[in-house]
Amino acid sequence: LVFLDFTVNDDPYTVTEPGRLAAYESLVRRLVQTGIPVVQVILPAKTDVEANPPERPLDAKHKEIAAAYGLPVADAVALTKQRVAKRETAPDLIWDVPEDPTHPGDAGYALYAEAAWHAFEQAVTGKARCRLPEKMLNADTYMTLNRCRISSFSALPDGWQIGKPHRSAIAFDFVCSRWMDDLAIAKSDADPLLLQIQASTVMLFGEMTKDSGSYQVRVDGGEPKSYSARCAEGNMRLVQLIAEGLDPARTHEIEIIPTLKTGEELRVESVCVAGAPATVTSGKASGPPVKN
Repeated sequence: LVFLDFTVNDDPYTVTEPGRLAAYESLVRRLVQTGIPVVQVILPAKTDVEANPPERPLDAKHKEIAAAYGLPVADAVALTKQRVAKRETAPDLIWDVPEDPTHPGDAGYALYAEAAWHAFEQAVTGKARCRLPEKMLNADTYMTLNRCRISSFSALPDGWQIGKPHRSAIAFDFVCSRWMDDLAIAKSDADPLLLQIQASTVMLFGEMTKDSGSYQVRVDGGEPKSYSARCAEGNMRLVQLIAEGLDPARTHEIEIIPTLKTGEELRVESVCVAGAPATVTSGKASGPPVKN
């Protein structure tokens, strides 16, 4: 049994990018394919239950997916609005830390749990069954994935070495040692990391620190695009989409080019690709890396 929430972190207040909906639906489809019952959970932030709340167009898109797959929906946004309107609680009581209008205190999580459990009980009573539509509502990009750890390459460019992620971070859910066993660390004189990729979407996963610097990404010999991996506050995860809309039927050459000052570093754990066949090969590897 899985309670699946993604609305707040996917930014419910904007028109959603197609790729995000494709990724979300792939989670639902994988679960239902495996025979796991899913309850969709939609959660509010403080602004959603205050006066003149913003529109949340993403909720409707997620509910469309729920309807297609026969998922019960636990709408904690509606429940919380109802309780506030009846003056049974108040936004300041639910989000009891003024500096954090996103994560509530115990009173808020109790409402979230009430919405989730009520939806589950209704589904059980009504003998609801999740179902698998023959065709996905969104692109099937994320039904074929590969998280390729850089430490699996047979060789690394000069200036790169394998190291460990930090065990501290600016927030508990950003502690990278929870998600990574090791990562590749580039120093200021490091050569580019060369990759051959067959996929439509490419993302880097790694770690940001106070000592991290900048890097560039060049796709198929084009103009390089610059990114920063620095987090001034401390350690946290690095999640950066570097290419979308590639033709997965052909091999693409991608260069990760460190542009670091003396004393700076770049910490990358894996290259994550989606879109069949979703393969990654190092430019210096004798064969394809291990697929995780």
